Amino acid sequence: MTEETHMSVDVDGVASRRRRMRAKWLVAAAVSAAVLLTMTGCGVAVPNSVGMKLDQAAKVLKTDGFGVGAITYDPQAAVPGGSVVAQEPIAGDSVRAGSRINLTVAGPPPVAMPALVGLVRADAEAGLSSAGLKMGTVTEVYDASAPAGTVMSQTPAAGTVLTRASAVAVVVSKGPVPVPVPQVKGLTQADATKVMQDAGFVVTVKKAEDEAEKDIVIAQEPDGGEAQPGSTVVLTVSKGTSTSAVPELGSVPGL
Repeated sequence: MTEETHMSVDVDGVASRRRRMRAKWLVAAAVSAAVLLTMTGCGVAVPNSVGMKLDQAAKVLKTDGFGVGAITYDPQAAVPGGSVVAQEPIAGDSVRAGSRINLTVAGPPPVAMPALVGLVRADAEAGLSSAGLKMGTVTEVYDASAPAGTVMSQTPAAGTVLTRASAVAVVVSKGPVPVPVPQVKGLTQADATKVMQDAGFVVTVKKAEDEAEKDIVIAQEPDGGEAQPGSTVVLTVSKGTSTSAVPELGSVPGL
C-alpha cells in the first residue's frame, strides 16, 4: 500500500467517525427535545375569561390547564363588579401549558374581614366602616360569659375575603339573664344587704330621716321586678327622726 493510499484511508475513517458522532448528537438532541415537549407540552391556546366572574374564570383556566396569575382591580370599569375585564396573555395566544394568566377585575379590591369578637358594638361598627364593610343583622342574646354590649360571634369569620360594602352579621351579648329583685323593705340594713347580695346584686345605701326605726330599710330601687345579676340596688335606710331641744322657761325671751 502506498503512502498516498494510506492517507486516503485515514481521511475516510476520520470523516466516517465524525458522521457517526454527528448522528449520535442529533439523536440525543431529538430525544431531549421530545422529553422537553412531553414535560412542558406544546403551545396551547389561552381560553377567553373576559366577561366572567372571577371564580368562574379561575375554573375555566384550570380546566384548560392554566393557573391564575396576578389579579388587579379597576374601580372605574363600566361593567358589573367582580367581572373580568381583561387578561394577559389575551385569548387565543399560544403559550406553554400550565402558564399563569393575569386578570383584571372590575370594581374595587376585596377586603379582609376584621376580628370583631370581644369588641363593644360601637367599636365593631367603627372597625367595619374602616375596612369598607357595614354592619348587617345584629342579634342580641343573654349570655353570662360575655359582658353586655360585646360581640360574641360574627359571620363571616375574621380573615374572610369579602367584596367591599358587604354586610356582616354579629351576635351581641345582653349579659346574664335577669333575676327577680327581692323585697327587703322593713328589714334591717344588714339583713337587707345580705338578701340582695345573695341574689347577686351590688348594694348601695343612703340614709334618710324617717319616722321608721333607725337602721330599717324604708325604700329600695328597683322596687321589685327583675334586674341583671351584678347590677346595683339602692337601699334607703332610716336614720330616725331628729328631736329639737325644748328650751327652759327661764330662757324664753319675755318670760
